[in-house]
Amino acid sequence: MTLRLHPLVRVHPIASRARRSTHLCRLLAALLVATAGITSAQSPFDGLRFREIGPAVMGGRIHDVEVDPKDPSTIYIAAAGGGVWKTTNKGTRWAPIFDATGENSFGDLAVSPVDSRVIWAGTGEQNNRQSSTWGGGIYRSTDAGATWTFLGLRETASIARVVAHPTDANVAYVAAVGNLWRPTAERGVYRTRDAGRSWERVLFVDTLTGATELVMDPRDPSILYAATYQRLRTGFGFNGGGAGSALYKSTDGGTTWRRLEVGIPTGDKGRIGLAIAVSKPDVLVATIEHPTAGGTYRSEDAGATWARKSAMNPRPMYYSKPTIDPTNDQRVWMMGVQPAKSEDGGTTFEAMPNSPTYDLGLKDDHHALWIDPRDPRHLLLGGDGGLHESYDLGYTYARLNNFAIGQFYRVAVDDRDPYWIYGGMQDAHSWMGPSATTHWLGILNQDWVQIGFSDGTGHAVDLKGERYVYSTSSGGSLTRVDVVTGDRWDIQPQAPTGERYRFDWTAPVLASRHRAGTVYLGANKLLISRDFGVTWSATADLTRGVNRDTLRIGGVPSGEVRLSRNDGESSFSEITTVAESPVDSLVLWVGTDDGNIQVSRDGGRTWTEVGRHLRGVADGSFVDRIVASGSGKGAAIVAFENHRSGDFRPYLFRTTDFGRSWTSIASGLPDGNPVRSIAEYPGKPNVLIAGTERFLHVSVDSGATWTRLTANLPPTRYDDIVIHPRTKDIVLATHGRSIWVLDDASPLASWTPAVATAPATLFPVRRATLTLYRADVSTAAHAIYAAENPAEGATFTYHLAQPVDTVRFTVTNAAGRVVRTFTGPTTRGVLLRVAWDLRWPPIAGGFGFGGGEEGGPPSGAGGMTRGGGAARRPALPIPVHDIGARGFHAAPGTYTVTMEAGAVKVTQRFEVRGDPASDVTIAEHRAREAFLLEVLEVQAQLTAKGMRREAAPLSRLLGAFTGSGVRQATMHGPTATHRAVLAEARRALGAGAR
Repeated sequence: MTLRLHPLVRVHPIASRARRSTHLCRLLAALLVATAGITSAQSPFDGLRFREIGPAVMGGRIHDVEVDPKDPSTIYIAAAGGGVWKTTNKGTRWAPIFDATGENSFGDLAVSPVDSRVIWAGTGEQNNRQSSTWGGGIYRSTDAGATWTFLGLRETASIARVVAHPTDANVAYVAAVGNLWRPTAERGVYRTRDAGRSWERVLFVDTLTGATELVMDPRDPSILYAATYQRLRTGFGFNGGGAGSALYKSTDGGTTWRRLEVGIPTGDKGRIGLAIAVSKPDVLVATIEHPTAGGTYRSEDAGATWARKSAMNPRPMYYSKPTIDPTNDQRVWMMGVQPAKSEDGGTTFEAMPNSPTYDLGLKDDHHALWIDPRDPRHLLLGGDGGLHESYDLGYTYARLNNFAIGQFYRVAVDDRDPYWIYGGMQDAHSWMGPSATTHWLGILNQDWVQIGFSDGTGHAVDLKGERYVYSTSSGGSLTRVDVVTGDRWDIQPQAPTGERYRFDWTAPVLASRHRAGTVYLGANKLLISRDFGVTWSATADLTRGVNRDTLRIGGVPSGEVRLSRNDGESSFSEITTVAESPVDSLVLWVGTDDGNIQVSRDGGRTWTEVGRHLRGVADGSFVDRIVASGSGKGAAIVAFENHRSGDFRPYLFRTTDFGRSWTSIASGLPDGNPVRSIAEYPGKPNVLIAGTERFLHVSVDSGATWTRLTANLPPTRYDDIVIHPRTKDIVLATHGRSIWVLDDASPLASWTPAVATAPATLFPVRRATLTLYRADVSTAAHAIYAAENPAEGATFTYHLAQPVDTVRFTVTNAAGRVVRTFTGPTTRGVLLRVAWDLRWPPIAGGFGFGGGEEGGPPSGAGGMTRGGGAARRPALPIPVHDIGARGFHAAPGTYTVTMEAGAVKVTQRFEVRGDPASDVTIAEHRAREAFLLEVLEVQAQLTAKGMRREAAPLSRLLGAFTGSGVRQATMHGPTATHRAVLAEARRALGAGAR
């Protein structure tokens, strides 16, 4: 479970002063940014807080698993796009430990055998996916990952291996496979002897060949073996081999290298995996990609000679990683779709079970394996589905899915209340989950429901509602899902006889916002259905129709590539993005991977290619996203994503005249971070949100200027952005850290220079809903993943341009009666938020916790004590909603909040509604509230007279209506029995007065 703070300062009572202080101090520390307006360095919006809502039900790609050799309870994982995570209790809880650096992609970690506090981290994933991102060099920590120091090698882009010296913590080696997308000199094997202050490149082949493997002889650290790999990926294909791929050996600590050739197949080779036997270091195993003689090779004489043992080498471009059991040189593990195990040195392999089916047992696609040297039956396996653990030599596994590193491509939302979110994950299917729940624990893994298979990609919800959800998987495979029944209908369009549609890996799907039943799917043609996918029509081919076999990759015609040819890119010249104008349903836009921008003004019958009018980006660049603007029929925004051609700059353009002219709006977006997603705020076309390779950016002036929205967001790839049209929540789909939500972004859209300079501003308050949170999953395992629900109650957003001593809020009901008062943070220059939990003040004395068998506080009460004793360490899981003393709920109605900040006094009116799923009437709500206020009054009078015994029944009555611990209460009005208890108390009070 990843511990996280509640998104807002809460004004309902917190269980203890210590817990409240911790929450406030952490939040205030995050808010200590002062600025009067938007600048390129800081944003006033950084005071807002996004909710990380998961899911963690499926992990994302993991490239390395490392265990502290001196403390096996401490584990580190390195993810392709989700950063570095650490646990100190064998996976019960995890925490990201690299977010402060701005890096999100990692190839390898190395824990120093000399001092396990020293950790080396190589950034940039070493695999070769079309969706792979890149890194920014090498880092080192001397305090077990608490802090990190950047040590250079920034342009290596992808570090495949880091090897730490066994006796000298200052010496390390780096195998840099290099930039996947362009030739560079920054690749090969590097060595440092001074803890990374300086580096020397000790092995270099050429600008397309890097080092993808590096192992050290455990007997003699001067003996090293390296595998080099020649490769290049483009937007249209992949060349995974060449003359540069080879095996090398050094016997002088890397100063000189000798190529190993005896028994190695001659000619061009692809990726080479490499492992050394710790128990018998003269034994090495290599997986060699070769056009005719590929497979598993073994040397038993320290690399002098090699023999091919088998053809085993699954999909080298993506796996190619053998691992030798540290206690048994004959036991060889091979990563792949399934892990495989050999007990005879690599001659034969047993495919390990993934039962009972594709991923209900062990998730497919594996990249990293740690074998416990104390007990080789104990394994930690990392792959596309996250982290798995086995204690029986890989025959059964437990999935450690309590940290969120999901790699989402696209996201969509419906209009349920609360709304649900739909997303497709890299190699981990398609899912839907609620934006809010009534669990005390928040949003749980089990709240997410699988609705699609394979690599989930695009999703769209029909205007008719959530029973018509369009879900795609890799290559444009399209289904229509009824989320109520689970019915999954294949509605894949079929090309006419003799024709084949070409689909991008993440082929775009779009449901019309104007007409129910109209759905668009991008291939090389735009496919259009107007009857919910039952029948389809196709436009003309809207791409350039490029024959990629005539294009060259690394100097070789694509059609002549022999090793991993175009792996991951099944075709080229495809539609990559589709947009429908919010102003006019007849205006459609598409963008293609070969550089076309097409616009139609007649619903798709005729098209005009307008990308030719655009200047400032290379012709043929990949069109990643088009947003049809609400500012006018002819207005649109287009993002080019040109890193596939080795250009890592951001490209963003706007047109207002159907593409006849274009204006760049990328000024202020940082180099090295291509734009991956763009969204326009509904009804405020001047407000734009852009997601890049690492960060999120916001503009409130139509893209003229941008500022990074740091807030509490991690560095990761922001692949998609949706702004919910009703709630105005911002929903982010990240390719590495799952899904994040900013509740009610309307203050961001309301930002103006006048707000920035006004002494104090209180923004309009969104309607709040009465909610009963429930302990309905109390039997869940303690390694549970729990994400944040929205803040309970009504949220008040404000901004202070001038310093003040106190900010005071007063909430009154329609009758003018004060319901609640509280104070908020006084940090100036950033948007601040506090929340009222829709309750009257906490009732003096409380009602007990109702959590444990002994009547003490429930686990996770956050510093509560039993019987006045010392505070207990909180156990897991810890509810994200407060379970301390609280008051009873206010009735639905119209309320007014008054904010007093220094000499400024401002008010906003807002609505509180009942739970729309509840059958409690407004009259019952009001009767309950009036009854409980009367109970409080009588109880106070009895207590003042010392009549505590007579007051006790009223305390129990209040507890029944208010709840305690994780026990929910009721929204219903009082029964005759309840009124009789109050009447008896009144009689006792009257008798006491006599």
